[in-house]
Amino acid sequence: MREQIRTMLKKLVSIPSPPGEEATLAEEVKGFLEKIGFVVWTQEVKPSSFNLIGARGDSSLLLSTHLDTLPPYGHPNPYELREINGRFIGRGVVDAKGQLASLLVALSHSKGACQVALTVDEEGEGKGSELLEVRAKEAIVLEPTNFVTCIAETGSLEFEIEVMGKATHSSTPEKGENAILKAFFLFNRLSNFSFMKKQHPLFPPPTVNLSVIQGGDFVTVVPSSCRMQVDIQILPNVDIEEAKREVEEFLEGEGVRFRLIDIAYPWELSAPPSVSKYIEEFMRSRAREVLFGGMRSWTDAANFLRKGIKSIVFGAGDLSVAHSEEEWVLEDDLLFLTELLIYVIDSYQ
Repeated sequence: MREQIRTMLKKLVSIPSPPGEEATLAEEVKGFLEKIGFVVWTQEVKPSSFNLIGARGDSSLLLSTHLDTLPPYGHPNPYELREINGRFIGRGVVDAKGQLASLLVALSHSKGACQVALTVDEEGEGKGSELLEVRAKEAIVLEPTNFVTCIAETGSLEFEIEVMGKATHSSTPEKGENAILKAFFLFNRLSNFSFMKKQHPLFPPPTVNLSVIQGGDFVTVVPSSCRMQVDIQILPNVDIEEAKREVEEFLEGEGVRFRLIDIAYPWELSAPPSVSKYIEEFMRSRAREVLFGGMRSWTDAANFLRKGIKSIVFGAGDLSVAHSEEEWVLEDDLLFLTELLIYVIDSYQ
């Protein structure tokens, strides 16, 4: 299976699939699923972008991950699978083509009934899982969790903020207002909201990320405007609508222009679904510690839960290397995930 995973991942990585351009990859995977006996159908989400849905037998279990990845964004040789010291390196190897490779190989080695949903636009607007039509009771959403069973997930508020200043010669900055410096001062105050001080047993303290900043025209000019985008993490025990109001009232009081780019709702299960017991059984059989925790990023599980599908997030690799310029996952971890998924598929009732 180790060689099968390598061959599969090499093929998946070689096919670029940023949001909106997943069709070529979807056709490749569709052919594989049909070859191993799945009934497969598609659901168009956007032009040249469609969900891939498959079924083998009659089961209420859904196994899911996403087809799209981020664009390269500086990743060297993004679509060539490299191997260094037991690591696979390439765009999407951990988020989430490594998860997909393990799933496909596991499906080819298992016999149990199950459903599969491979979504598009997860890295975009999440329209794939939002529009997905399946009948399932429970789902495993494959994402990098370091084999922690995630029963909760943070949400987020993404804002674009424009700060205005006053231009002047850089030699007389006291005569103007530096919009970039004003933006930094404002950003540093975004961690002071009341909801940012809340704690949750499954998560570290919430974060605010300065994702994009643009401002200034020339080195001898005090910049008159600055635009920044920020990602504010929201814990499951926070009312996100109240948090949104608190942020908007603060920005209005600062007199800056702003718009809400996106809102992702957090969630938390009161108890793990029954599928988690099979994960636990396999982990214990391999002398692995069974851990429950929270996913520190939005995933398709949020939309599945809104459809009444009790979902957990689980998978190989570390979230911190996803979206990075040297995205990687351990070969041994993908093999372990494949073996675990075979056990879950063949054991689930």
